[in-house]
Amino acid sequence: MKRKIIKNLTSLNAILAAFALAYGTDTMATTNLQIRMAKEFSSCEVIDINNYKRAVGNCTASNGAVIVWSSDNITGSIVLPSLVQGQDCRVLGIGIDGTVSGNCKETNGLEFGTIWKPPYTVATKLEPLRSIFQDQRNPDDVSTKAVAYNNSGFVVGQSIDKNGRATATMWTSVDAKTPMTVSTPRDNCQAVAINDQMAPDAPRVALNCRDEAGKGVAKIAYRDISGFIAVNVNVPANYSSCEIRAVNNANRYVGSCVSSNNKPMATYWDGENSEPKVLDLHNFMSSVVGVAVNSSGNIALDYHTLDGTPNPGFWHPQDIAINIVTAPKGQTYGRVKRVSDNNVLLLKKENDGRKVVGNIVGSEPPEFTMVGGGEPSPFTAISPNGEFMAEVLP
Repeated sequence: MKRKIIKNLTSLNAILAAFALAYGTDTMATTNLQIRMAKEFSSCEVIDINNYKRAVGNCTASNGAVIVWSSDNITGSIVLPSLVQGQDCRVLGIGIDGTVSGNCKETNGLEFGTIWKPPYTVATKLEPLRSIFQDQRNPDDVSTKAVAYNNSGFVVGQSIDKNGRATATMWTSVDAKTPMTVSTPRDNCQAVAINDQMAPDAPRVALNCRDEAGKGVAKIAYRDISGFIAVNVNVPANYSSCEIRAVNNANRYVGSCVSSNNKPMATYWDGENSEPKVLDLHNFMSSVVGVAVNSSGNIALDYHTLDGTPNPGFWHPQDIAINIVTAPKGQTYGRVKRVSDNNVLLLKKENDGRKVVGNIVGSEPPEFTMVGGGEPSPFTAISPNGEFMAEVLP
């Protein structure tokens, strides 16, 4: 029998007298993909799985190098090539179009964003920005870093010069050699998220930048006929130093802004020109950060209690409804890795080794399911639609 204690906080400033808590033996209607890797590989982990049941992840090879693999129910598991044999590669994820994104090292130790496209026989380097004429004060960039990807083969990240100065950059799977400049060259703005909406011929990109005082400035970049334009998002009254962590295809953004008493609080923007909504719980939490947003605009939270304990939560800003989840005594739930479109919260691994009874299932409003908590969950990836999960068998 499932036991419930549920409190819906309908005011952002409500006293946090009770938490949304439910646990029991409920199960989810998901298909679990179990992956076996060759015995020569160790420390294998699933990083992502798409809506077509293709999973990707990392392992350590016998020579100590980190490799990228891909697996599905038809072809089984295959190792993806690196840029340079024997050098490390680490995967970010896989889009619905099948493009795998990650980062690989070359022999000189420099790292480059990398993509693999079906049938995954070639690793393609995401080339750095180049100038037509060499400028000794601003030489060509020497490395790249892939940070986020979408379902159409677009990748965003940084192009980096020899002095470590970064420019937010976008690549496509069709032309990885011709990057697009998203931010002002060498302004050290970080591209952190990308969606699937074309505006008009490239997706929206979330940027985190710094002003001269070192405070965070969150921006949204979109492309017009002249190139990318970055627009500052609105900052809540009595808040500062904002950052964005995620964006969905309805151009809804989530992250956090720092309150006047120096606490990050989850912040939501319903478009780049909208007035933000803040989950103001600074009297009860040391921090609350929105880390993911699904297609419905539902937000997954990471929050720290006043004593610093991390826990997950769920926020539906359109209805100003939140579910803050607290673990039973002596257990922890860890932090959110992903929220699927059917409101499944996948948690990162735990560190206390304790077990919980079954899955943790929340209730109204809105419904959500949590996977993980207590002992490390064997499932480390869930598809965007929430229909498939994956684990590597020992």
